[in-house]
Amino acid sequence: MKIILIHKAEFPKRPPVISSTLILSELGHDVTLITENLNDYWRNELPKYNIKAEVIVNKYTQYGNFGKILAYYNFKKEVFKIVEQEKERHGSVLLWIEGAQTIVALGSKVNNYPHILQIQELHEGSKMQLKAISKVIGTAKAVFMPEYNRAAIYRVWFKLDKMPYLLPNKPEVVCNDEELEKISEKHRERLEPLKDKKVIIYQGFLGKDRDLTPFVKAVKELGGDFRLAVMGEYRKSIDLYKEIDPQLIHIDYTPAPEHLAFTAKCYIGLLSYNPHILNNAFCAPNKIFEYAKFGIPVLCNELPGLKWLLDSNKAGLAVDITNVEEIKKAIQEIDNNYQEYSKNAQNLYCSVDNKNTIRVALSKIDPNTIA
Repeated sequence: MKIILIHKAEFPKRPPVISSTLILSELGHDVTLITENLNDYWRNELPKYNIKAEVIVNKYTQYGNFGKILAYYNFKKEVFKIVEQEKERHGSVLLWIEGAQTIVALGSKVNNYPHILQIQELHEGSKMQLKAISKVIGTAKAVFMPEYNRAAIYRVWFKLDKMPYLLPNKPEVVCNDEELEKISEKHRERLEPLKDKKVIIYQGFLGKDRDLTPFVKAVKELGGDFRLAVMGEYRKSIDLYKEIDPQLIHIDYTPAPEHLAFTAKCYIGLLSYNPHILNNAFCAPNKIFEYAKFGIPVLCNELPGLKWLLDSNKAGLAVDITNVEEIKKAIQEIDNNYQEYSKNAQNLYCSVDNKNTIRVALSKIDPNTIA
């Protein structure tokens, strides 16, 4: 089947898009990826999977809000030009559309083609995005979402006949030992601060709604071999955290999959979300699976999706992350029973089979409706 995967974002920064793209190719489909940006790593890697990439560069960033409108218009025009060329070449195409901003950009014209939607977030705060989704979700051949509660909410909101397929944000690309060793050698000096320490790592966005202060205090008070490492683009909060704990380690943003060289060296993985909106309360982080792949137990706050996932698999602990004492007790509990938590984390990783989910979903699409 000829599948065109479209997303209006930067491919290297979207692990769920990377996973879907590679899985579709591994399942034997002829895949064309349309994206806004590729780095050198993926320019070299995608051909190995026989994936054709089309990059639509955003040339309008200097024009402010008007530039955003121009960028959306240009993206739509270029996408459908490519789609028509591929349709003429192959006779039929199936569009795999990822993300609300992609749906907004392409508009209702999507309904002229057989299409699948992969929607990561709830988008409860954007009427424009929800309206755009409402115009194309009812005609979709399949809908994929990363978390059960999000899928259930969308079924109600959009009056869907059935639940969207669950496609957890489990990374498809995880380096083997040889590849990881090469990456580690490349970042040897940056990895040095993690050596011989029980590193508790936070990977992700640094902002006001993800305050890490209680974690910083807890790790400092535990002392010993414990160290807190924060991976992500520099923010002023890093300086504030270092005032509390001068031994805090900051790891600057490192693109996937190279960041896994740092993940693999760590002891416990942190997740932190402010549950002030539904999208956060029912979060679906890919980091939980990155941690789990390397047998790294997870410590996070008590959110419905995360708590259930960890409790049912015993792969970590969900606690009140505003309470320093609770965080310290949780770290000590994991440390005292580390082998058990680590094994359970690996079992959690292995329990999710996204490739089979996509295979089953595509097998249920009538080929006569793909034109």
